[in-house]
Amino acid sequence: MALNLSGTVRLRNLLSHNYVLVPVLDKCKHYFVDRNELEKLIEKGESWLCSHPEKELIATCYLRFKRSWAREVLMRLAIDEAIE
Repeated sequence: MALNLSGTVRLRNLLSHNYVLVPVLDKCKHYFVDRNELEKLIEKGESWLCSHPEKELIATCYLRFKRSWAREVLMRLAIDEAIE
């Protein structure tokens, strides 16, 4: 599989996207997913995930199809965005 990226973005933003999207695209997460992954997803996706058109799919795949956890992440991100 090959992936080409193009664009002018801050390196920090690119790395946070990659941190989240690589495991989503890989579909073979090689470690146990526990509640700590929620915090990691919130931390890495806080600046972009809530407004992403595929946010539900991304959160669900990142958390290995634990839909209740994905809903919790998206709800917390939406609350954080509303506060700002």
